[in-house]
Amino acid sequence: MANPTAPHLYSFIQQHHTILCVAAGRNGFDTLPAARALVHIAEQVGNTARIATKGPVPPVLAFLDMSAVIAFEPSSQDAPSLRIAADASTIGRVSYRRHANHVDIYLSAPDGERLEAHALPSAQTDLSWDGVVFVGDVAEEEVPASLREDVREGRIAALAICVKPPTVPLAPVSLIDEGARSVAEAITRILKKEREEAITNTVATALLTGLIAATQNFQHPATRPQALFAAAYLIGKHADKTTIVRHLYKTKPITLIKLWGYVLAKFSYDPATSIGHSTITNDDFARSGAPRAHAAQVLLELKNNFAQARVLVLAVERGAKAAVALVYTADASATRALGRLPRTRRRGLFFLVSLPHDPSLKNALRRLLALLR
Repeated sequence: MANPTAPHLYSFIQQHHTILCVAAGRNGFDTLPAARALVHIAEQVGNTARIATKGPVPPVLAFLDMSAVIAFEPSSQDAPSLRIAADASTIGRVSYRRHANHVDIYLSAPDGERLEAHALPSAQTDLSWDGVVFVGDVAEEEVPASLREDVREGRIAALAICVKPPTVPLAPVSLIDEGARSVAEAITRILKKEREEAITNTVATALLTGLIAATQNFQHPATRPQALFAAAYLIGKHADKTTIVRHLYKTKPITLIKLWGYVLAKFSYDPATSIGHSTITNDDFARSGAPRAHAAQVLLELKNNFAQARVLVLAVERGAKAAVALVYTADASATRALGRLPRTRRRGLFFLVSLPHDPSLKNALRRLLALLR
């Protein structure tokens, strides 16, 4: 249920001219489309809004036009950076040229052909916001210290939208809908009550994307009837379900399909521990022709197809002497075990673990699995 002391979401967007929507990384397939919907609403009323997220933007969400996304890596300097919404596998090299009052940035394709990109998204990167919306359960480490302090001291107004009380309350007030399966579903119900006409077809499409992704196209066992009611309402508001499903589940490059096949052939699942695991070798990348950026998409496919797994681990070779593991888990004990490992960090939905050098990738994977059981 929504916090009765919280301001209306629509009024908050109306009253603040430059809004930063901070999307929680751990549920990015829900929070990023939900944040995109809020950007659309801000633009309706003539305001400016951008999306900040620490993890990468999944390429399958590009159809929503994620050019509003900026990035900042929370650090001691709180230095902002500009994120370009693009499939990382299409970028070979980034270079720049300084001028008196601007910087031209150039992107090169993997084959060396230069892609001129000085017409970058007009994202603000100076963090001069007068309003912040925390979309989902945003972790403290996902927000620069200077922004957290501005919110805490009341210099920037802030609001949180969650489906449960936030782990760390970053905003003074929250809109909490514990009956919702996803933030996108919660926002749908809030807007339906506050300002129904704000749900245009573009807003509805963004919200339905988050709702479908969060419920695994309504196949997740925890999906509630309320989610189906919200989806039907959004389709009635002309959300483009056909386009959403085609991009989320259907459009896969042949190189990804080949790599997925190699991973499935080696996939192993232990029902006693509910841990599934597989590997991607340098040879798998070479035979499939897939870029290394596809590894995260393969793990996402595992997550979507093995919902019963408590932990999913994908060990990936990086050159001759290096390897990493991509780990997905929503399990508290596994998350704590990963937090104790050196050289481990969260990347959006997944954990990235640097594996110690071992002549055998299987041996390195075996040691990691022993820690997660």
